[in-house]
Amino acid sequence: MLKDAIADIESEKDRELLSELFYPANDDVIINCGAYVGFGDMRMSTDIPDGHIYSVEASSACYHRLSRNITENNINNVTPIHRAVWDKDMEMELESEYAQANSLVSEVLQGTHTKKVKTITIDQIVNKYKLDKLDMLSLTLNGAEVEALGAADYVLSKLRPRIRLAGWYSRGGKKISGISKDLLEQYDYYVYIGKRGNVLTVPREVI
Repeated sequence: MLKDAIADIESEKDRELLSELFYPANDDVIINCGAYVGFGDMRMSTDIPDGHIYSVEASSACYHRLSRNITENNINNVTPIHRAVWDKDMEMELESEYAQANSLVSEVLQGTHTKKVKTITIDQIVNKYKLDKLDMLSLTLNGAEVEALGAADYVLSKLRPRIRLAGWYSRGGKKISGISKDLLEQYDYYVYIGKRGNVLTVPREVI
């Protein structure tokens, strides 16, 4: 699936606004859910030398490669977390096909392999690592973005990060981008949905 890029946005006003707001600061704290093997986070780590990235990955194989990549590249500001993100702490079946084709939601992906995985919520990650700020939240969860946001009340109401999420799949016949927009607007977020379903959103007070 091709992702929307800020540079592809037709509105010059939206393009300039989102480019400014999503530009990383040196001390940004980021939670990236669906980190795969860490290529993006390793690249981002150089842009935030005084910040930190919490890289969350559900797949056991991908998590071990993620951890190895971080260690072998001597990256000190990325913490790998082996969990699937959901709306409660429990054990679930992860549907898997290959590479990044993993999902907790069989409606989105019915994999040829399943494996049990422990889940965690966004608010629980913040509590576990005692985060007093969160600047960016990224969700690429192949359908579980809905549950992830549904259990992030503290983060959305108190920490107010900018958010990027994959909204191109559907749940119950409705695009995740639309479901997410409805939820985020309740927390007074400005929501931009790209042509391919990628969602970029920021608290309205920063606009």
